[in-house]
Amino acid sequence: MEPSLIKLWNREFSLLMAVQTIAMFANAVLSFALPLYILDISGSPALFGTVLALSSIPLVVLSPIGGVIADRGKRQRIMLWMDALTAAVIIVYLIISGLLNSAIPIIIVKLLAINITAGIYIPAAMSSVRFLVPEDKIVSANAISNTVFSLSSAIGPVIGGIFYATAGIYPVLLVCAALYVITAATDLFLKIPWAKREQTQNIAKMLINDLSLCAKVAVKEKPIIGKIILIMFLLSISADAMVVVGLPILATQTKYRHGVAWYRSGCYDWRGDIGRHSGRCP
Repeated sequence: MEPSLIKLWNREFSLLMAVQTIAMFANAVLSFALPLYILDISGSPALFGTVLALSSIPLVVLSPIGGVIADRGKRQRIMLWMDALTAAVIIVYLIISGLLNSAIPIIIVKLLAINITAGIYIPAAMSSVRFLVPEDKIVSANAISNTVFSLSSAIGPVIGGIFYATAGIYPVLLVCAALYVITAATDLFLKIPWAKREQTQNIAKMLINDLSLCAKVAVKEKPIIGKIILIMFLLSISADAMVVVGLPILATQTKYRHGVAWYRSGCYDWRGDIGRHSGRCP
């Protein structure tokens, strides 16, 4: 292996990419499978779209705050606690789901909790890259990190949808809980350099000042950053929304209408036998 590759793919960076891949994949699976489960049990496309929209709010709102926390806190510890907390949320849901009749509110609360932890986890994970590789490899390492994030976010819903359709929601939750436990255990072995910064303000004032500085940089000092953020936001609420929301609704509605056609044609009886009257089946 070339020396340059050895410098980039060192132990800490490789571990970080591994936990980031697994955590982002599990989050993408859950963020898609849980609303899909709501669509199945409620039959309401409006509720499905609303839940997806509401669940993304904590991720959008908390990501800047998570960046401030990551800038001043121990990133390894932040990642550890967020992974462990997400696993705990899933396990608690699996325990209490059988005791409650109102499934949809509990699922919404769980989905919000998962995205709250993701809003804090993602900045901590992605900002750790520059501390784990040589300075001349930071651009390459960030590109790899962004690629991992994008691929996990793209592949996760596909795998989650297939897994949910074939196995159901509880196996999906069990597998994702196991993945988060694995990432939390792996976080224990990560060593991310950290230097404590002197804190002269209270937490609320510190957050406001840091966020104001970020906004100033994005709007005034480097407006190109603000324009890129705006373009990405517009794309995410238009094209991504149509794909993530529209395709599952079309698929489930098609399945529902197909089932109605089979029932009306006499190919279905209450015992679940399909195709018994072979000459009349559509």
